[in-house]
Amino acid sequence: MYNPILDLIILLAGLTSIVGSLVTMKKVKANLQPEQDLQESLTDDEKKKVYSLAILNPIWTGIIFYFGWKKVLPIKAKNANKITFIAFGLWLLSSILFNWPINLSV
Repeated sequence: MYNPILDLIILLAGLTSIVGSLVTMKKVKANLQPEQDLQESLTDDEKKKVYSLAILNPIWTGIIFYFGWKKVLPIKAKNANKITFIAFGLWLLSSILFNWPINLSV
């Protein structure tokens, strides 16, 4: 059954995750201090942001965070990548349990 409202919600959630990921990734890189340890893990606030954005669209969120941070902040990139793999697993599990079609196009 085709539902245009659901398609619109999925599209808006995907676009929100892409824009939110780009903004968050760039803010963290812009706020780096010269004396800051580049091998630090994600802060609690950053984890919350990555989790919430990854639930909306784990594929694009993972790509943006990993490739945006991998050269400058490699530990944060790996942590964000783990979070997006968990979110993708939840996506797959929910699609199987609830018989939802997986829409990866955004």
